[in-house]
Amino acid sequence: MKRAFGLVLIALCILTTGCGLTVGTSYTVSGRIVCADDDSQGIGNVHVGFSGSRSVEITETRDDGTWTVSGLRGSVTIAPASADWVFEPGYRQVSGAEQDVGFTGIRSAANSLGFQQVVAGKNYALFLRADGTVYFWGSSGSVYTYGAAMRVSGIEDIVAVAAGAYHSLALKADGTVWAWGANDRGQLGNGTYSDRCDVPAQVAGLSGVRAIAAGEYHSLAVKNDGTVWGWGDNSTYQIGRDAPTTTPMPVMKVGMGSVASVAASGYRSLALKADGTVCQWGFWRIALPWGDSTYWLNRYVGDAESVGLQGVISIAAGSEHSMALKNDSTVWAWGVNSHGQLGSGTEWDHDPLRVEGLDGVVAIAAGDRNGLAVKADGSVWAWGANTQNYLGTGTYSAIIPPTMVMGIAGTAAVASGEQVIAAVDCFGDLWRWGMSYPGASPAVLYAIGAPRRISAF
Repeated sequence: MKRAFGLVLIALCILTTGCGLTVGTSYTVSGRIVCADDDSQGIGNVHVGFSGSRSVEITETRDDGTWTVSGLRGSVTIAPASADWVFEPGYRQVSGAEQDVGFTGIRSAANSLGFQQVVAGKNYALFLRADGTVYFWGSSGSVYTYGAAMRVSGIEDIVAVAAGAYHSLALKADGTVWAWGANDRGQLGNGTYSDRCDVPAQVAGLSGVRAIAAGEYHSLAVKNDGTVWGWGDNSTYQIGRDAPTTTPMPVMKVGMGSVASVAASGYRSLALKADGTVCQWGFWRIALPWGDSTYWLNRYVGDAESVGLQGVISIAAGSEHSMALKNDSTVWAWGVNSHGQLGSGTEWDHDPLRVEGLDGVVAIAAGDRNGLAVKADGSVWAWGANTQNYLGTGTYSAIIPPTMVMGIAGTAAVASGEQVIAAVDCFGDLWRWGMSYPGASPAVLYAIGAPRRISAF
């Protein structure tokens, strides 16, 4: 842990070289971290990081939970970190001398909440509990939490969740779909283009749904009859050729049937059919090699095209690549491979390629230029973009082939967003890694390395 924070400190110092680390009057800040259930008990041996445009420091709490750091300059974000605790608030910001800057620690003990699904948006994650309740962690609009996850109010009896860039979906046991978050492209399906709605509301005119997915600005649903319905952004045909550029109400995709599930990214959509084949439509890029150069052709496809796979049981859509899990527990990927997100050394591949070095896989996730897989033994494997150990594998560059994520075991499901990776384990614990405070501003972001537990209220 000390080595990881030391590397972060060095990296941030390098990034801020020449930016005036010594400019301005220095000041001292002190505080204490205490237990949530007994504020007389301090928490010792907790790393406390201080990051800003003019200061980068790190210290450790004393046995009584107190800490002090001097020589800070400018505005600074203070953030405690521990593998055994989560903290409220997740961070504090100061710009001058202060005393008694307090944090409360909640012990990360294995829980019995029974979380069974996790999805990730741009800066946040949703966790679905077995009792049908949904929990939120991260940042979305004016709603944020960087300590414990908080329950999403106003919905219950949920059987599936989906996360877009800035909006969320939930499928109820009665087959209705509920949405909240951003709505500038009509992605909430309420018939309007209102700015946003942070209270879940039912998607109008949609019932009998069995599967859902959320792209960056569009939403998808599969009805019990196997038809696909979409709403929101359709600027690249990610809903379908026959729909308008944006639609704030669900419309059926013509020519699609016998669909079991769907996946969505920023500008394209995928469908897994009941026979184990996969179709895609929307926008993607195709590389055209020309001598020593590569030219990229933009394709806009309104009618679903087969990707040429059979025996598929699960699909995932990343920013510019897609993934499929087959019934033989192998993982296949296709699309742009700028950072190794296909798990191979090729620059791109329109046809699916097997991700080498993976077998016994039970779950997959595709993020922003990365891929993740959960094996039957509960281990998590990652590949692709990995700046500053973003994927938690212990290395600091793009990963090819897949490498095991350190510090997490017994994993049941994993999800990858743009700035956050999240997982649930077989004990019901919640985990997150990726960036330090996704979406926080003006906090300085850095990769946190090994996964950390999240507590639920």
